[in-house]
Amino acid sequence: MSKLICPSSVWCFFLFVLSAPAMSMEVKVKEEAFYNQEFPSASVPGKIVFQSNRDGAFGEIWILENGNIRKILSGRKTVGNLSKGHLAILGEALADFRNPKWSPDGSKILFAREDGFLIFDKDGLLLRKVKPSDSPKDAVWASDGNSIYFSKIDKSPQGGGTNNIYLFNLKNHSEKQITNLDPLPGIRSIMSFVVSPDDKKIAFTMDGEDEYGISIWTINTDGTDLKWAIKYAIEPAWSPDGTKIAYVSRNLPSGEKAGEYLDVYFLDVTTGKTTRVTNNQWEEHCPVFSPDGKQIAYKSARHIQRVYGAELFVINIDGTGEARLTSPQKHPSDPVHGWVTDLNPDWHA
Repeated sequence: MSKLICPSSVWCFFLFVLSAPAMSMEVKVKEEAFYNQEFPSASVPGKIVFQSNRDGAFGEIWILENGNIRKILSGRKTVGNLSKGHLAILGEALADFRNPKWSPDGSKILFAREDGFLIFDKDGLLLRKVKPSDSPKDAVWASDGNSIYFSKIDKSPQGGGTNNIYLFNLKNHSEKQITNLDPLPGIRSIMSFVVSPDDKKIAFTMDGEDEYGISIWTINTDGTDLKWAIKYAIEPAWSPDGTKIAYVSRNLPSGEKAGEYLDVYFLDVTTGKTTRVTNNQWEEHCPVFSPDGKQIAYKSARHIQRVYGAELFVINIDGTGEARLTSPQKHPSDPVHGWVTDLNPDWHA
């Protein structure tokens, strides 16, 4: 099931990069115009924080507000930190700042790193650094702003292990385990997770279940009612009213493959109905609902090679009104890879 997030064309391209001469790569970059089609631009209400490499570093954090973008943070690691022959896409794992999350009141931004939780204000000033009992993988705010849900690896004495989700109290530093997943010989991976607006449910992408492959599961925040929700799907996002889960997949709800590319869908958890939002010939990722629940912003890779460059787009939940939020830009320090990548948006009023 790994093909869901690692399409065969990516791996073929990886082999191409290792063996093809530099001249061939330059030709590919010059052919981008065909895929970089013209789309209307949109200015949306609220503010979107996102990760990018627009100025050359992997872990830059930008804010889009009133049609303008500004950088508030920048990591120190660049393409130069990659071993020779590696793709720029691998650099996200090296990012100093990644996957930013707005606080419930929109005044602070949260990051999870190996050295703990980092909390910044909206202008990039570090407000707080907190270390939980173990290195967090991902983190999101609880609805009261006083606690943080996070995932980490619980290793098994027999080898392997599993990711589990915990709740960290910012006031007294106590921790509460939410999931208690059985370890595997390898690592059972929680690849991403989100908490419902009412703090009652968690939706997460899990890999390691042979029967379901890479799929989305839900669990109550008290640790009860773990169940499979959406087959062959990744990157869940709750709507503001808690009635819908947006996600991306190459498959229909039945499990039948819908196409080669990841598209945006949403599941209405009250009716069980699934709606396909995008139907494009390129990769979509990182969906997030607008504060009013009427639109979805997402990363879209509209370049010849899906691993090279992406911008943020927005679309109405009925599939109309697709438009650009960020414009394509040549990478400032990596002419071989060509284009910058905007990803991991989080939208607040």
